Order: sequence, then structure tokens, then C-alpha cells
Amino acid sequence: MICPFCGVLILGYVWLSFDSMTQIVGFSWLAIGLVIGYVKSKGYKVVPEAFRKSDMV
Repeated sequence: MICPFCGVLILGYVWLSFDSMTQIVGFSWLAIGLVIGYVKSKGYKVVPEAFRKSDMV
């Protein structure tokens, strides 16, 4: 639980130190990716083929 929390803190610090235009472009890119993922997975109800294969363990 400590490692993920440290990672979030580091990423938060990095994001806050970015220029405002960089933050706008980054969050826009994130939003576009989430919308594309939502559409392709039919509302995040369909599991992608890459995650369905159990022989990858």
C-alpha cells in the first residue's frame, strides 16, 4: 500500500510542476483515451482480447 501511494505522490508532484499548457494537453489526451476506451469496450463491459487469455501467466 505504501509503494502505490508514493507513486501517486511523485506523479502528482511532477504534474503540478508542468507548465499549464502541458497539463491541458495531457489531461485532454487522457480524456480522449478514456472516451475511446469507453466506446471500444461498449461502456467498459467487454473485456479486451489481450486480457481474456489466461495462458499469459
